[in-house]
Amino acid sequence: MIRGYDLRPTGVKAVDGEAGDGIGTGDRNRRDRPNDGSTSNQNDGSRANGTGNGSRPNNGGSMTVVNTALVDPDVIPVPRANALFPEMATSVFELEIWLIKEHGLLRPPSTHCAVNRNATFLPHVDSGRGAGQSVSMIYGLGDYTGGAICVEGTASDIRYVPLEFDGWRQRHWTEPYEGERYSLVWFTPE
Repeated sequence: MIRGYDLRPTGVKAVDGEAGDGIGTGDRNRRDRPNDGSTSNQNDGSRANGTGNGSRPNNGGSMTVVNTALVDPDVIPVPRANALFPEMATSVFELEIWLIKEHGLLRPPSTHCAVNRNATFLPHVDSGRGAGQSVSMIYGLGDYTGGAICVEGTASDIRYVPLEFDGWRQRHWTEPYEGERYSLVWFTPE
């Protein structure tokens, strides 16, 4: 849970190709399906595995929220996740600011954050919007072991430790894990 949010909105399901909702169940992008782009509206080769460690099927997923202080809703649509979880949306961007200051990072605040719960991703590069995206920052939360992110073959433990990487150019994936794993991925599309 993040500040009391379960991240499993009751009765809310994303439909393949549904634009702008910002919520995914994880089921449509399961890791055990072929990595050929046929089961996802993403074309970057990533797959969100809603099964986490395999023992809790359909117990995970992803959603995106935007930083409404930085985004013009006339230019970038505000995802439905912002309306469903307004305090969480605000909190993840407050956490980003704190991490930037606490770790002395030289990055501007992001406009977007992917919130992942028990999601495992196969090797991929991000597709982003337009020409790609800025350098991403990922941060792991929860009671889990394993689950490092591998970037170009180098594993990094992200549990309560931020990691910056170029998700558009660098191939990355999630290592297996046990337990309840959340990850926050902040980015700004170019």
